[in-house]
Amino acid sequence: MKNIKIWYLDHSSFAVKVKNKVLIFDYHNDQEFNGKKGFEGGVIRPEELKGLDVFVFVSHSHNDHYNPIIHSWEKEARKITYIFSSDVEEKDTHKVHLVEPHKEYDFHGIHIKTLLSNDMGVAFYVTIEGLHFFHSGDLNWWRWPQESKEWNDGMEK
Repeated sequence: MKNIKIWYLDHSSFAVKVKNKVLIFDYHNDQEFNGKKGFEGGVIRPEELKGLDVFVFVSHSHNDHYNPIIHSWEKEARKITYIFSSDVEEKDTHKVHLVEPHKEYDFHGIHIKTLLSNDMGVAFYVTIEGLHFFHSGDLNWWRWPQESKEWNDGMEK
């Protein structure tokens, strides 16, 4: 398929552009880190969102997955939809949809399935324009040497 672009933004953050839609996952870093600007530099400039339908996903409330600066993007995006795990405390809910684990949702031409993270919040399986994307958030096979065997074995489930 043409008209698709994926950017690594930093840590667990990615942006995916499909036609006139942009999916942004777990945005947290608003400081350029590789000398480039905008999507290419890992930092979204609001003017890059002009004329686009933007979907902003937040897998959980930890500050390495959620930066409140994302709310400032409303001024530039043509249409913006926020999809937050229900553990994110959000005061302004008029554009924010809180999602629960193991549910399915449809928003403006995208289909979302959520999974329970074994750390906090949710993971997202997103279908858009016949394409499928998985964003794990903090869903991971956590194995830490300092933890007990029982705890580490529980992370496998």
